Amino acid sequence: MTTPLPEPIPVPWTMKPLASAETSLDFDERGRLRASIVHDVLHGVTPEMLVWWFRNMRGTLEIEGRPYPRYRVWHPRDHVEHRYAKTPPGGDGVGSVFAIHEVLGRDPKHRVNVLTDVVRLDEGGFAHRPRFGGISGMAAMDYTWRRVPGGTHYDELDHHRARAAEQHGVRAAGHPLGGLRRGARTGLAAPQRGGGGQLRALPAGAVRRRRVSARAVSAG
Repeated sequence: MTTPLPEPIPVPWTMKPLASAETSLDFDERGRLRASIVHDVLHGVTPEMLVWWFRNMRGTLEIEGRPYPRYRVWHPRDHVEHRYAKTPPGGDGVGSVFAIHEVLGRDPKHRVNVLTDVVRLDEGGFAHRPRFGGISGMAAMDYTWRRVPGGTHYDELDHHRARAAEQHGVRAAGHPLGGLRRGARTGLAAPQRGGGGQLRALPAGAVRRRRVSARAVSAG
């Protein structure tokens, strides 16, 4: 049974506007659907903090006296649940298998409910490989980050094999990134200057053959 989409978490900080991100959706030279989002700098966040976060997504965070699962606080609108299907002997990190459930833009057409294998986690980035129908290799999610003055630059690049994308309803016209124009998530929700903030997954840069415009709507 699919877990119902919970009500958004009422967070007391200001989310970055969608217009702060650049998005693109195209096909690469190998015919793979390629989606990217480039975000503004994560002010006050270091690469070490990001590594810690991806190693410590268990448990809860308290907001105004009420505990919430950390994964849901990461994206208070779209994230539904997260659990560890496998943890390697060395602890959470490379070799872990996540079970993730999220609904991009709170649109049921963009529901993600998969197992995914963590293949990278270090001070340069994070990567995982979702499984579809128990099969891996049809999609790749690669996040990279680097230290910059005042914070961290964080990008994500997603690739989907074209045939696999068709089989699973992921097309250029219907990909979750298309929902950005309707207010879907932009990726990692980091604090703005002067405000509180929270982490959200930030996508990165391929050659942009087609830019998807983003309206200035609240990402939260």
